[in-house]
Amino acid sequence: MNSKRLWGFLLGIVLLYTLPMYGAMPDKTLLRIGGNEVTSSEFESYYRMYADSAMETPQHYLSRFVLFKLKVADARRQGWDTLPDFRQACSVLQAQVLKRALVDADKKKAFLRECYQRESARVQLRQWVRMESVSILLPQSASRSWLRQAQDRMEEVSRKLRQGMSLEEAVGQFPQQKDISLVVDTDTLWRPVAGLLQEFSAPLLEMDAGDYSAPFVSPLGVHLVRLLERKQEVGFTQALPLLESYLDRLGASSQCLNMDAYTAWNGQSKGAIPEAVRLELQQVADGLLAACWDKQNHIGGHADVSAAELERYFDRNRSEYAWAFPHYKGAVVHCQDKKAAKKIRKMLKKMPESEWNAAIRKWSEEHPDSPAQIQQGLFQIGKNPYVDKLAFKCGAYQPKEGFPYVFVLGKRLKGPEVYTDVRHEVLEDFRMAQEEVRLGDLRKRFAVEINPEILKTVNSSGSN
Repeated sequence: MNSKRLWGFLLGIVLLYTLPMYGAMPDKTLLRIGGNEVTSSEFESYYRMYADSAMETPQHYLSRFVLFKLKVADARRQGWDTLPDFRQACSVLQAQVLKRALVDADKKKAFLRECYQRESARVQLRQWVRMESVSILLPQSASRSWLRQAQDRMEEVSRKLRQGMSLEEAVGQFPQQKDISLVVDTDTLWRPVAGLLQEFSAPLLEMDAGDYSAPFVSPLGVHLVRLLERKQEVGFTQALPLLESYLDRLGASSQCLNMDAYTAWNGQSKGAIPEAVRLELQQVADGLLAACWDKQNHIGGHADVSAAELERYFDRNRSEYAWAFPHYKGAVVHCQDKKAAKKIRKMLKKMPESEWNAAIRKWSEEHPDSPAQIQQGLFQIGKNPYVDKLAFKCGAYQPKEGFPYVFVLGKRLKGPEVYTDVRHEVLEDFRMAQEEVRLGDLRKRFAVEINPEILKTVNSSGSN
């Protein structure tokens, strides 16, 4: 709706700040931002991955791409790409990309299958468990006092669990401390009991599914586990995450590596890495930098937007949110009989719409022999058979099983009355408008130069 019109406006702004480049760029350079070149291949890879739909043209998508690259350029200007936290996160994510490029898929598949058959045949690995845990990790040098504090904290968690709290609720009762930090692990993969530390395996072998253990100490710290499920053996698919983690730990000794590609990469011969992989590695780094920029500047999901701001924005742009089809705003109520329906309708008419759901729940509790159900919201014609028939006088419906009588309560609308009727669209448009304002300084700081002739050759398939 309004989003595409707004992005079209932003593209006009971007081009307004664009410098002429006829003959100034290499053949495949689509644009420069702050002097850094972006090839048509890079743009095409982003376009194919992130364009809204096949109907969005490269020219239309260019506005979003330029704003994205402006964020990246500003993040690099501030040196965020040199920070230890960024470098570590980037390294982890890029390693996942490289793994796909450097590991021979056929060899990996055969190795994992062989590994499963070999290990599952061993008697000591024929007991598998799924579990969740909470831990306080301690260094080997932890003092007795430190250990005692951790044990006391875990005993408090255990007491909350016995009172009926979930693991997350129990842990949430205690603020994190510098030296006593609770770590919850809900990665419920199937694990062979023999592959666990003895301190973990011993209680698990004695527990029933659903039970929590008493707190215990291991070389890693203080723990508490819950047994979710136990099996004598698991299938290949269930064991796959564990097998893949084992393969990852093999590193350069893995027999699944494409050795030519790995040797080239390990020798820092970046030219041996396919262009598509190089672009994906760059996308990882750029995406992290852009996300950091958004967070620092309170953009997108990091922005706090008040109801008053959204209401003002909707009022100023109300015409942009016109509907192509009529809607019905209200509720569909399913009842046991016409008599109950009459009473419920009369009851609902006397209260705000925001209280209808609670009123129906209360009615059903007080009238167990004549309960009712309600579906409340905004219904477009053609989307709900009850609304179509009862509100728009078209189509037909079958009564819901157990509720032979149905009525609708509300009103027909030609367009949204308030911003909450189209809240998602208004919020998206408001955030993009705010983003455009905040990025104004970036366009002034970084010259944007676009080669229009190269842009004409870009298409959705990536072929020129």
